[in-house]
Amino acid sequence: MFDVTRRITYKNVERWNCNITELFGNIPRVLVESKVDVRSRSIRRAQVNFPLKHKMEYFEISCKTSSGLRRPFLCLASKVGIMGRVVSIKTVTD
Repeated sequence: MFDVTRRITYKNVERWNCNITELFGNIPRVLVESKVDVRSRSIRRAQVNFPLKHKMEYFEISCKTSSGLRRPFLCLASKVGIMGRVVSIKTVTD
């Protein structure tokens, strides 16, 4: 998930994706753009190319208006159901 009002959050998506892969392997994931209700965006839709590059589902949400909140969860639930396998989670320690 990244915040359209904070460019750094989108810049970190690549690193976060690598961290998820390292910790959990090839699990289903989606990219979520938050605060789409805000007019003063730092990142425009046309600038978001990560999901295309990684063949990842992409959703726009607004917690303020509740717009689009269910779609990412339903998508992931569908993907997990299709996969039909249990993902083991590694324990992370500091």
